[in-house]
Amino acid sequence: MDARQLITTARPDELRGKRVLVVFGSYHSKQHLYARARELGLALTVLDGPGHWSASSPLIDSFIGVDLLPAPALFARALAAVRASGLRFDAVATFDEFAGPLAAALAAALGLPGHAAPAIRIARDKGLTRDACRAARLANCRYARIEDAGDLTGAAAAVGFPAVLKPVCGAGTVQTYLVNDAAALNTRWHEVMAALPEQNMLAQSDDGWYDLMWSADRHMILEQELAGPKYDADCLLDRGRCVYMDFVLTAAADQLRDTRRILPAPLDAACRRQLQDYVMAALQAAGFVSGVFNVEVVMTAAGPVLVEINARMSGHAAWEMHRAVSGVDLVEQYLRLCLGLPAAPAAAAAPLAHVAESLLPAPVSGVIADTDFLRRFANAPAVVVTRTFVKPGQRVVGSADGAPDWIGSVVTRGASADESARALDAILAQVELPIERKA
Repeated sequence: MDARQLITTARPDELRGKRVLVVFGSYHSKQHLYARARELGLALTVLDGPGHWSASSPLIDSFIGVDLLPAPALFARALAAVRASGLRFDAVATFDEFAGPLAAALAAALGLPGHAAPAIRIARDKGLTRDACRAARLANCRYARIEDAGDLTGAAAAVGFPAVLKPVCGAGTVQTYLVNDAAALNTRWHEVMAALPEQNMLAQSDDGWYDLMWSADRHMILEQELAGPKYDADCLLDRGRCVYMDFVLTAAADQLRDTRRILPAPLDAACRRQLQDYVMAALQAAGFVSGVFNVEVVMTAAGPVLVEINARMSGHAAWEMHRAVSGVDLVEQYLRLCLGLPAAPAAAAAPLAHVAESLLPAPVSGVIADTDFLRRFANAPAVVVTRTFVKPGQRVVGSADGAPDWIGSVVTRGASADESARALDAILAQVELPIERKA
């Protein structure tokens, strides 16, 4: 059965009154996800580091503060803090990339549904993900792990050029570079190693995400550059069965960073089935059974090849995009799975709309002056949602100085992909990004 052609068997009261432990509250720009959880009647407790925005948010019922670093003893500190809270939880959930291993460990310790520890470890480590694909005989790219400078020559020989250098436990293409020869590889690797952060004992999952990214593993991986269109598969697994999957096309990228996305991706039935089968095989190879996932795949001339598995809901405006196109509420379905309830998506048999998203890449480097620059577009007829990712005073990197930072999201709808794209371009032509250049 096509994973989009489903009916719902859910009762709206099944979530009401349940208490969820949210591991890492993540970025302030994800508050809309918690607002949706509250609409569903859930009580939310966030576990995060000192100073996290959720500690004082009206969307959050209670907050459990814990030092997130040093990482090796985090589970013991977190479990002790959870037990000391005296609260009883019905589920453990997370919307944060770096919280997966801790969320899985806490769920297991509390006797609640969650990912198996080996599976989440494979997803968080791009080298282990590649190893799992190779063991399952899935199409894969050439790759080599780089643990120290002595591995650079061997990695270059094994992978060849052009290639992509990235952290094995990275996110959002941060410190991810296209390298065209051994000299560029050597230079980029040494630059990244020289910039590694000291452990910030007060790290939390909003402003301190960079410290968390490097807290688990300081190795990098060199991968063969993949040629072809890139797709993000957003999917729901329920006890090994795919109950929903749809594909977002990355329509534009700037220095490997996605900047424009289209849903539904323009795919014929044969290509869609090929991608679905590959994504399912990759998730099974990693050992996943249930949950919400964002799986990035490049459709090469030889077929699909995995980029990475994210064992969480896709970021940006994915929730609104899927609701507009298929009617599926990924937040509700994910939380059902966290509670041990069956997923019950009510996906439309055909797209309800076509949507296009711009992630507003910073054109220049500087400082954000204000965050009101999208306000006047929020209620425009073709707009699904607008959202800012930045804060006043925040420094951003522009395209001339590296992979551009995402400033926010604008999503438009139309009766066709072309119509939604035209609506998006009309909005973008009027957006003035408030970036002040600083010396």
